[in-house]
Amino acid sequence: MTGENPMPKSITGRKRADLVTLRELGYTDHLDFVRQAFESTDNPRPGDLVIIDDGGEGTIGILQGRLVYVMSDAGMVMISRSDVTEAFRI
Repeated sequence: MTGENPMPKSITGRKRADLVTLRELGYTDHLDFVRQAFESTDNPRPGDLVIIDDGGEGTIGILQGRLVYVMSDAGMVMISRSDVTEAFRI
């Protein structure tokens, strides 16, 4: 763990408003923010951030062994680590 919170203080937890904020700060989207804020790794460990290519906007998850925690419209779900396309060290 870094011990630091890299999120801009103006992030509210509201998807549309936060995307506007990230764009105002120079990021193209939530994935661009993660790619710039965290170091990429080819060997992710539990607790590291991962990106899942979901065929849409992309999803950020937290690696936990063979599974990844991600938020969905149904709440938090776990999906297979095999769906991870990028990983970032925390």
